[in-house]
Amino acid sequence: MGIASNRIGRRAALHVSALAALVAFTPSRPARADDAGAVSTFPLCLHRATLDDGAPVVSDDWIAAQLALANELFAPFGVAFAAVNASPPDVLAPALGRVETRDDRDRLAPLEQPGCINVFLVAALRDVDEADRYRMGVHWRLRANSARRYVIVSRIAAKGVLAHELGHYFGNGHSSVRNNVMSYLHDEGHAATFDAAQGARIRAEAKVVARELASPRR
Repeated sequence: MGIASNRIGRRAALHVSALAALVAFTPSRPARADDAGAVSTFPLCLHRATLDDGAPVVSDDWIAAQLALANELFAPFGVAFAAVNASPPDVLAPALGRVETRDDRDRLAPLEQPGCINVFLVAALRDVDEADRYRMGVHWRLRANSARRYVIVSRIAAKGVLAHELGHYFGNGHSSVRNNVMSYLHDEGHAATFDAAQGARIRAEAKVVARELASPRR
């Protein structure tokens, strides 16, 4: 499941307020989830698509803002993220950056890198159930092997979309509570949060994710 938007250029379905100051999160140590109260830092392998003119679909500042807010929201639950490039230069050709179908989503799987949460930053992400809608992000499981999963985020994404999709990655479903990170209902100018139950699920799932990233690719 992910965050959806109507046709590109129409209003975003998720509104997350910008923080007054976004401070880069310094990882305390590599990913671990076995110490109570410790911070577990998980690497994000970023695969950024290019446009037809060769320009990246999103800027470094766009990535930094998404990452900073995700770190801010996950920090109370002992989880942090550190972005790494999958490989220089960006690896997604324009065709791969236009994700229209389920097959297109599955086609990203061969580009996964081991030992990290893979995040694909794309030009367009069409809803596979409603063809006239475009999504801002999705947590996707490979249909042929559901143990393999990754995050896809579109260039139209609001600032909180990466945090939302990572919320799915760490075991949380959607919420109907207004201004919850996992909700579609947000008030302009109101900061989104995880609740205590979601935070407990993030802490527990961090152990699962750490084992998953440490295991050989299935």
